[in-house]
Amino acid sequence: MKLMSLLSGKGFVMFNKELAHEVSVNGAIIFGQLCSSYESFGSKKMLTVRDGKEYFYLTSGVLEEETALSYRQQLKAIKDLEDAGYIESVIMGSPSKKYFHITDKIVQHLLPKVAVSSDKSADLNEENEQGTSVQKQSEDFLSHDKSVTLAITKEQSKPVQKLPAYKKKNKKEQYKNINNYFVNKESVNNDEIINKLIYEYRLKGLSKEVCYRA
Repeated sequence: MKLMSLLSGKGFVMFNKELAHEVSVNGAIIFGQLCSSYESFGSKKMLTVRDGKEYFYLTSGVLEEETALSYRQQLKAIKDLEDAGYIESVIMGSPSKKYFHITDKIVQHLLPKVAVSSDKSADLNEENEQGTSVQKQSEDFLSHDKSVTLAITKEQSKPVQKLPAYKKKNKKEQYKNINNYFVNKESVNNDEIINKLIYEYRLKGLSKEVCYRA
């Protein structure tokens, strides 16, 4: 069951708690009813303009019916509101009726607090945006750092590449080509070759003993 919905029916009167602390509870109740009546008269274009001020009338009977405040309580509450500068009242018309004018004090009283509340909301939004930006930068940095770490780990985890087979083959061929430069590729036990070499070097002036040693 929604109790506030039940309370906010036709028997509901809105009043400001701060105004109640400043003036009185009855004054805040009367002021709430006056604001409601002002909007009602204004929507019906029934406001009376006098000296540049908008007025509307309410009888004590209507106020008592709407607020449950007696005539004496109404007089005290209205006087409190007038002394605080929130309303003005004047007797006009025929038959004479009490007309009320709501001053701008309530707007000046509440507007700074609304502005402060808006500033606080803006500051909170700005702090949240800054916090989000810092968090985003931190996440980007961590993401980049993680990517670099994974790349290094992946690079280090690669197996050592073996040299291609053709390179080894080239080295063998190089050794083979070097071997081609050796004169004595056949067995040194071949007597015919030894004797031939000894004969050639003896013709060049070497002794037989030196040739055998060589």
